[in-house]
Amino acid sequence: IREALGAGRLRLLRQFLVESLLFALAGAAIGLAIARWAIAIIVRLGAGAVPNLAETGIDAAVLVFTVAISLAAGLLFGLTPATSMMRTRAATSSAGQVRVRSGLVALEIAMAVVLLSGAGLMLRSFWQMNAFPPGFAPDKTVVSRISLSGPSYNGWPQQRNYIDELFRRLRTVPGVQEVGVHCSNFNTSIGVEGMAPENQPLAAIRYVSPGYLRAMGIALLEGHWPGENEELGAVIVNQSFARRVGTGDVIGKRIHASLLSATIAGVVPDFKASQLDAEPGPEVYAAYQMSPRVSLVTVLVRVAGDAARTIPQIRQTTSGIDRNVPTYRVETLERELQSSIAPRRFNLLLLGWFAGVALLLASIGIYGTIAYSVAQRTQEIGIRMALGARRREVIGMVIRQGMAVTLTGVALGLVAAVGLTRLMASLLYRVTPNDPVTFVAVAGVVSAIALCACCGPAVKAGLVDPIIALRSEERRVGKECRSRW
Repeated sequence: IREALGAGRLRLLRQFLVESLLFALAGAAIGLAIARWAIAIIVRLGAGAVPNLAETGIDAAVLVFTVAISLAAGLLFGLTPATSMMRTRAATSSAGQVRVRSGLVALEIAMAVVLLSGAGLMLRSFWQMNAFPPGFAPDKTVVSRISLSGPSYNGWPQQRNYIDELFRRLRTVPGVQEVGVHCSNFNTSIGVEGMAPENQPLAAIRYVSPGYLRAMGIALLEGHWPGENEELGAVIVNQSFARRVGTGDVIGKRIHASLLSATIAGVVPDFKASQLDAEPGPEVYAAYQMSPRVSLVTVLVRVAGDAARTIPQIRQTTSGIDRNVPTYRVETLERELQSSIAPRRFNLLLLGWFAGVALLLASIGIYGTIAYSVAQRTQEIGIRMALGARRREVIGMVIRQGMAVTLTGVALGLVAAVGLTRLMASLLYRVTPNDPVTFVAVAGVVSAIALCACCGPAVKAGLVDPIIALRSEERRVGKECRSRW
């Protein structure tokens, strides 16, 4: 109508361009407002994961980039369809235009699948990291460090006296159930009775008190806890060590290493005492009195109630033994373990947000494409229904059209994810980059959401009144005939 009233092609292009750029600038303004809110959340959640994260903000460079990229998007995605429409001058979309729209939506879905696959792999890794053995309760355990150094503690008798006094005082704190210490550890080759020297396992010898493992809630799988008469001659090993030995029942076997000769009294499950993303290896737990040296003592205190509320009293009790001995990093074991994977958790947060936004955009794209197609095909749908097509057949036709685009995008996304997720191998824990469970779950979630996005336009298509559609088509054909006449 505008062209018929005398508007030139350049004027029409200018109108389309102005409208598109206004939408782009409005979107940029809304995006910047959301970004300020999102950055505040990211800074609060990732304060311990990224150095100087609190200094992050929207500066002039970010503002200029946002406006520039928004204007470029408005120019590209506003002007291109306008020139294409003016070139065809058709009331309905050509097959090429339909393919372009469908291709863009499929590409959008593929990108969402790639991001969701990465987020799913990270989520499964976090689940594996937080899979503790039965009884292990880091939220009930308080951990602290004590540095026994200086002339007052340059020998084992002075250190032993301090540790004995530490045990005595901490056990008097209300709610304390168990106290244990870890004095030192060494990695060395362990000789095992009946095992060839060349097959001797490399293990970490951890010198601990009898209550160290019980303070974390670790239960025995086999054997017994060393008694008072056998503390110095018996050790506990973990499952990794027992599997590495691989000679049947390890209980009662003699082991020997430098400064250590003892009998295996029990086996405990593998657990992570300092880092959640560290794979437990073969470990031997020996009496702390056998430690060749003691400098940094890790103290574990298991409490019956809220561990966080007991921290001030534990810190005060420990500091009261000797004011010259520093006590630091007093916190729950749960918080310490979570801090060890703070960067990974932050990466998961960002990747999850990006994946969620990509999935939302893909859903909007599917809905918009199918809704526009239904609007373009209103007359066709009316004719189909007038010729006998049932509503459910029309609904099924529209849904099939949307799901065809969706499944194409999902297939492309899975192919891309198989290659790109290999770059995440160093970020994963006990999960393969091509984990089939994650990929199947992502494909199912994206397909289900796309199906929901297709249902609205499909139902609208099924409600088309064939009489109104036929009258509209009759008026359109009549106008075209009169125009040609």
